[in-house]
Amino acid sequence: MVIVGGGYIGVEFAYVIKERASQNVTIIELLPHLLEASLDDEFCVVAEEELRKNGVEIYTESKVTKFEGEGKVEKVVCDGKEIPADVVILAIGVAPAVSLALNAGIKGDRQGIEVDEYFRTSVEDIFAIGDLIKVVSPVTQDYLPGRLGSNAALQGRMLARNLFGSQRAFPGVVNPAGTKVFDTTFGMAGVTERYVKEKGIKYLVGRAKTTNIYKMLEGARPVEGKLIFREDDLTLVGAQLYGDTNLVSLVDLLGQAILKKFTVYDVLDLIHTTQPELSPEPALNVLPRCAEDVWKRVVNNR
Repeated sequence: MVIVGGGYIGVEFAYVIKERASQNVTIIELLPHLLEASLDDEFCVVAEEELRKNGVEIYTESKVTKFEGEGKVEKVVCDGKEIPADVVILAIGVAPAVSLALNAGIKGDRQGIEVDEYFRTSVEDIFAIGDLIKVVSPVTQDYLPGRLGSNAALQGRMLARNLFGSQRAFPGVVNPAGTKVFDTTFGMAGVTERYVKEKGIKYLVGRAKTTNIYKMLEGARPVEGKLIFREDDLTLVGAQLYGDTNLVSLVDLLGQAILKKFTVYDVLDLIHTTQPELSPEPALNVLPRCAEDVWKRVVNNR
C-alpha cells in the first residue's frame, strides 16, 4: 500500500491499514514532515517515529512523478525511486467545487466562496457554509483553511439560528482537531509556532510534560503539551498536545480558550477534574503547567 499525502487522512489510513491488515505501507509526502500543516516540527517528528516504529516506511520532501503498471498500478515513481505498489491511496487534500457559485456571479476564487460573518454571500438571500467558504483565523484575520466537520457543524447551527433572527457572528476557525497514530494521540487547536513566525507575530511558548493519570499508578503514560501566546497581550493563539489517547476534551477546551481570547492568567486559573485513574495529579495538569512556564518568564522579565 502506497499513500500519497501525509496529512491527517494519509497518516490515519497508514495506521489503520498497518494495524488491521499487516500490509507493507509507505507514505510519500511533499513537505519536510508529515502532519506539517497542523503540527510544529517537534510534534511531527514524534508522529513519524511512531509510524516507523510500527513498520510504516516514510518518504518526506518527495514528489510522485508517475504510476507504472500493466493494466493496474504496480509501481510508484518518486524522485527517481521505484516503490512497489498493489494499491495507491491519494490523500492529497481537496479543493472546493465553487464553479456553480462563481458562474452565478457570487464572489469567490479557487480557495472558496466569500461570505461575511453571518455566512451571507455577495448575492442577496444566498448563504454558504462548510468546505465551500473562505474562513479566517481569529488570531490574524487572514485566510486559514478550515475544512473540518467540527467547523461545518458549528456553521450549520449558527446559520440556522441566524436565519430565524438570532444574529450571531461566526468568529473564525481555530480548527480543534486530533489524530491517532497507533497508541499515541495528537491534538491541536489554533495556529502553529511556524504560522506566527511567518506572520511576524512576537510570541511566547510554554511547554510541559506530565502523565495521563497519577504518575505512580501502573499504566501511567507521558503527555506533552505546548501553548503559544502572543507576547504583547499574552493571549493564547495555539496549542499542541501528544500522549495519552484521551486528549480530545483538552483540545475542545483549548479551542474555546483561543476563541474567548484566554490569557496566560486565564489558563493558569483553569480548574480540572482530578481522579487518580482518570487524570493527572491536580498540580500537574498539562495546560496550567504550560502557562506557568510562560508566566515565570514574564514575571522574571519585569
